[in-house]
Parts: sequence; structure tokens; C-alpha cells
Amino acid sequence: MGTSSVTGWRETFSMSIKDDVGMTEADERGMPSAETNEGATTLTQEAAYWRAKHASQPYARESGRPFEDYERGYRTGFVGFRRGTTFSEREAELRAAYEQDHPAEVPGTMQHAMSTHPLRWADARAAAAAAYDRMAQLTGASEP
Repeated sequence: MGTSSVTGWRETFSMSIKDDVGMTEADERGMPSAETNEGATTLTQEAAYWRAKHASQPYARESGRPFEDYERGYRTGFVGFRRGTTFSEREAELRAAYEQDHPAEVPGTMQHAMSTHPLRWADARAAAAAAYDRMAQLTGASEP
């Protein structure tokens, strides 16, 4: 069996699996996506956006910390966005999700003691709010 027939078989198999379970390309890559007024945006696209904009954010300038330290906060805001709700309305849930998914950021845990760049929710909150608010603007769920 030649390489092209193997590749063709894999593509056909992959497409049939996705069709059976209703997966999108974003699901296949394991990345959330959100429908916006301009189309879909993925976690990868949002990470690139925030990587480019991070240094100009007030919390980044004040702390001097790099994008990588705040990346989980941005991700929490993007993934946790729900149309029709504000960041303030969802903050408790977002904080719980952030701390559950990232125990290194919870003071007093062994992961926190071992982490080289722990970022508590109090510090990551601004990045999560910025990402959440950006999604609200992109989806038309808030005023720009």
C-alpha cells in the first residue's frame, strides 16, 4: 500500500469519526473555539493576540511579568466566556476553575512551593477579565 493510499484512508477515517460525534476542527485539536461576529476564534488565535498585546496591558507593565505567566489567566477568560453574562457574574466560577486546573497558583499547596512562576488568581484576574471582555466584544455581547 502506497503512502498516498494510507494518507487517504486516515483522512477518510478521521472525517467519518468527526461526523459521527459531531466534532469540529477545534474539537479535534483539543482547543475551544468561540463564534464571533467575524467568524470563529480559537484558543490558539487568542493566545497569539494576547501574546502580542500583553506588554501593553497595565497589569503586565506594573508586574513586569511575561505573557507566559499570565497565559493561564487569559485562557481561563476565553474558555469560561458565556454569552449573556458578565465577568463579574462568572468570576467565582472562573476563579474556582483556575485554581482547580492550576494548583501551583494556590498558595499553601505543594505545587505552589515547587512552581517557578506561581500566579495567584488575584494577579491573574485582570488577564482573565481582559480575555473575557474581549470575547464579549467579539461576539457582540457588549458595547466596545
